[in-house]
Amino acid sequence: MDEDDLERSQIPLDELDALLHLKPNRLLAVTEDHIVSILAALRARHELFGQDLFSDPAWEILLELYAAQLGQREISREDLARLIPAPTSVSDRWLVELSKRGLIEENHSSGCVRLSSVAHASLSQLARRWTAAFTSI
Repeated sequence: MDEDDLERSQIPLDELDALLHLKPNRLLAVTEDHIVSILAALRARHELFGQDLFSDPAWEILLELYAAQLGQREISREDLARLIPAPTSVSDRWLVELSKRGLIEENHSSGCVRLSSVAHASLSQLARRWTAAFTSI
């Protein structure tokens, strides 16, 4: 590959990076269905390539909680453990870690878990960037 080929191959990456940092004029509302679609893609990846190759329990927990909040649903520790394709001990460890980092909050009386306001704001910002990238393609 010569220098011109290398420069040309960098152009799509530069364009994608610009799209991900684009501040769209028209913000589309991100819905629970959008996040559930991302989770479905992750689960399909697990099915096709095995869950040991790509292991994202913390990320999947955050996405499940974000989808639940968008759908105005509550979700329990037990529900999360069942939804995450990892042993319960792994999801429990990640819940502790996410709590330590201030990304989730747990209502101990109900056993329900939710995103902290900081995590919710960060996921909302990330989802807006995805939306900008996908709608501009």
